[in-house]
Amino acid sequence: MPLENTQDTQALVQAVDQLEAASDRAKMACQSAGKIDHSVHAAVMRSHDELSRLKHHLH
Repeated sequence: MPLENTQDTQALVQAVDQLEAASDRAKMACQSAGKIDHSVHAAVMRSHDELSRLKHHLH
């Protein structure tokens, strides 16, 4: 169900877009870091996946 086009909705979409972009950078940092704690890696990947899913749902 698409969201109505209100200022609050636009602000939410913009915030999710920014968070998803940050999660992209975190994912790339984890991948290039080499050896990283498994729990940190898993948390970053899950956050990225969830934010990507939410972003696609909002657009």
